[in-house]
Amino acid sequence: MIFRLLLRRIWILILVPLTASIIAFYFKFNSQRSFRSVLQLATGFTTNDQIRVTDERFSLYEADVKFNNLIETINSPNSISLLSYKLLLHDLGSQPFRLPKEVKLLDDKELLQSARKIATHKLDSMLLLNPQDVEQRKVAALLKNYGYDFKSLKKNLTVKRVNFTDFIGIEFASENPKLSAFIVNNLADEFLRYYTLSKTERSGESVEFFKDLVDQKRQELDVKAEQLREYKSSNSVLNYELESASKLDQINDLENLRNQKEEEINAHRLSIRRLDEQINKLSSGGANTSAATDNRVIVSLRESINSLNSRYIAGGSSDRVLLDSIVYLREQLRKEMSALSSTREPDGQSPSAKLKELINKKTELETLLEIAETNLTSVQAKLNNLRYNVSGYANKEAVISDLQREVDVASQEYLEAQEKFNMAKNSALTGNPIRVILRGTAPAEPEPSKTIMVTLLAGVASFFLCAFTIIIIEFLDQRIKSPLYFQKVVSMPLVGTLNVVKNPGDFAFLFDKSITEPSLVTFKQLVRKLRFEIERHNAKVILVTSTKQGEGKSFLVLALSFSLSLIQKKVLIIDTNFKNTVLTKLLVKSKFKKLKAGSESPEVAELLSHEAYEDQENERDFISLTKYKNIHVIGSRIDNDSPSEILSGRDFVGMLGELRNQYDYIFMEGAAMNEFPDTKELIGYSDKILAVFSADSAIKQLDKDSISYLNQYNGKLIGAVLNRVEVKNLDV
Repeated sequence: MIFRLLLRRIWILILVPLTASIIAFYFKFNSQRSFRSVLQLATGFTTNDQIRVTDERFSLYEADVKFNNLIETINSPNSISLLSYKLLLHDLGSQPFRLPKEVKLLDDKELLQSARKIATHKLDSMLLLNPQDVEQRKVAALLKNYGYDFKSLKKNLTVKRVNFTDFIGIEFASENPKLSAFIVNNLADEFLRYYTLSKTERSGESVEFFKDLVDQKRQELDVKAEQLREYKSSNSVLNYELESASKLDQINDLENLRNQKEEEINAHRLSIRRLDEQINKLSSGGANTSAATDNRVIVSLRESINSLNSRYIAGGSSDRVLLDSIVYLREQLRKEMSALSSTREPDGQSPSAKLKELINKKTELETLLEIAETNLTSVQAKLNNLRYNVSGYANKEAVISDLQREVDVASQEYLEAQEKFNMAKNSALTGNPIRVILRGTAPAEPEPSKTIMVTLLAGVASFFLCAFTIIIIEFLDQRIKSPLYFQKVVSMPLVGTLNVVKNPGDFAFLFDKSITEPSLVTFKQLVRKLRFEIERHNAKVILVTSTKQGEGKSFLVLALSFSLSLIQKKVLIIDTNFKNTVLTKLLVKSKFKKLKAGSESPEVAELLSHEAYEDQENERDFISLTKYKNIHVIGSRIDNDSPSEILSGRDFVGMLGELRNQYDYIFMEGAAMNEFPDTKELIGYSDKILAVFSADSAIKQLDKDSISYLNQYNGKLIGAVLNRVEVKNLDV
């Protein structure tokens, strides 16, 4: 579809690019030839040939930023202004490159002398002109006359990085080859002078600043380290972690020793209790009772041995305290067994001797018990003291951690400051790495004009611009200019189309067989197709209407009527468009006249316009003949009343019944539906409805409302006719 759209406007797509190409060729061919000079700078941003103090790594992003900064500095007013001063001083000499646009300025000796003085001073001091100073404003105006001001020089100056290299290219094109070489060489020299001075000042300031920063950070580090040392010294803490681990080991050992002493005390107390029982038995002479008691003691000792033995094995057989307790209880069991045997089997020892022996054993055990209790008290005191010391370490640890953290931060800041100081010294030592590696020379040949390429580019660009414009205009065009567009926008069947006819004139001429003009031939065929559709519906009274004025209702009625008359159909046209009586003006030649007394059918005569046409040749004086055979008309005049008001009290239905018998087709025209209700009131009198749309119109909301109303009469609605379609749009 887009291709067909462009094809219909092929002459625009040919003529516009052709014109643009001719204009581009003319201006390019007659343009002044230019000479381009090129200079290259090596930056050292991407190479590591220099001696470096620090371990600085190459960064592609940083290098790119440096290149951009360097290019902007070269393009800055500071650098180009220095070049302007040099150019002005040169051209004020004996062999100028250019003359000012106003040559009479060369006669102002005072101005030229002032300009030399100011330019020399500004060049030496590397300063810009002050626009507030009157003399310096005159110098700025003189530079502009020569074309040496900032804007003029920037126009033909190109500063860019040579792709994927370490070089910066400076290019300038002018009408004079020597001028181009002078500009690139002196721009590079003045830039290097300005850049070197700026960098030297910045480097000196940086070295001094970072030196002071290093001294400050060193002092802060010394203060923090001294605070940590004093705190450790005052709290007798040399190595907190080592001392803390040692104290915990001592606490663990003392807890084990305490448990061992508690078990020894329990064993001594048990033995003493047993000896007391034996002594009491011997003292009371109860041997049997003593034997029974001895058996219970033996059983108790065995149970204790078994219990401790199970704990010892479950603990991995590594608990020395449990092992000593088991050995001790086994020894006691052995003694009890021996004692029991001596009781049962007397060995000749007297009871008094036995009692004395038991008392001696008891005394020994009591002594051991007292010693064990004293040892336990000593162990518990040491354990409490160590626990107190360890609990105090928590506060010390927090303080020491804070002080150590401050020392670490101060140390890190000192190292960073030292690194920056070293980098600043390194930058100052290495100096300016930028240097000229290729100076500009005066080119022997001018730049290629590229006339052919520019001409082709202008043609291609204008072609695509025209094509794009045509497509955009087509996209923004809301007109229903073709049957395809109509069917997309209007929800109504399309029964016919009529192409636009310029200056249609008489219909007899339009339908003349000798006419061979393509648009008129097409029009006749389209009217015949529409005539076929009308005949196919077998309707007598057809109401022709539109949504807005000027859509071509009257033209369509006349075209259909004339086409039907050619096949010997008798047609009556009733001009019921009281708001715009075009049909009456075109077809009725006699003038309005008051009815005479006694004239026939005064009711019918006043039916449409309250006046009638007088025509003695017609059967009724309100029906007029036309110059076309078989076509009659009932005319009217403009009236602001609606059809219902005009026809009120009239037998319009009866009149139509009579006229049906006399005519094959009756066409009525209704006023525009968007503005008047006439069509809605006339629908009841018609058999079918035919809506007319102009291809030059756009469908608005009022049109959609009117279309929706007509679609309610689906049984009566024949469809729509698209009028004034361009022949090229008929198949789109």
